[in-house]
Amino acid sequence: MPYKILIVDDNKIFLEEISEALSKYDVLTAPDGKKALDILMRPNSIDLVLLDQKMPGEKGTELIRKIRQKSKDTSIVILTAYGSKEVVLESLRAGADDFLDKVSDIETIRAVIEKIIDSKRKNRSLPESGGSGKIEEMKRYIDKNCYKRFTLENVASEVHLTPKYASRLFKEKTGLSFTDYRLKVKLEEAKKLLKSTSLSISSIAYKIGYMNPESFMRKFKDHYGRTPTEYRK
Repeated sequence: MPYKILIVDDNKIFLEEISEALSKYDVLTAPDGKKALDILMRPNSIDLVLLDQKMPGEKGTELIRKIRQKSKDTSIVILTAYGSKEVVLESLRAGADDFLDKVSDIETIRAVIEKIIDSKRKNRSLPESGGSGKIEEMKRYIDKNCYKRFTLENVASEVHLTPKYASRLFKEKTGLSFTDYRLKVKLEEAKKLLKSTSLSISSIAYKIGYMNPESFMRKFKDHYGRTPTEYRK
């Protein structure tokens, strides 16, 4: 499956040019921050977001913060024609991985993006062909969207399998059901948040996709033999 990139810019000509330059990737586009968030807040497999700092509505740095609330590993590169030190620092503090002057030529922009994608490729093994490859894609999708609410149907659609076949294949290859693996990923992320942040238990529950904190606390205790509060202590 090709890496997926979302380009956010209100300049149609730029969108066409950069989309063509990145044609070896799966490219999505959005003309403004609102439409970009509509895409990003749903479960997705987007690897990198390239966005303009100055757009109608929200500026790029505001969008970065919202993306980071829901996505822990999507790379973000911000483009600015206003490349002051203050804008660059604000972008990096908000969670951007890199920045580029928008006046950079298309080849320079492509080179930066390819460097980031290559780094992602080295940090994980490429999916194998056949069933094992599909499982790796499914696991990656689950890991990537652990802060969101998603179903087996969402994951199966992403890897072009029927939900029934995806469920059976996942259990055969991993020894865990889709539901059990999703729960494991979410609870492991909750453990990290309990250790590294001062977020309340309810905030952590909401962050990893639980609408009911009590349900999260019950699942956590069933899985680890102690409540989130006891674990944090």
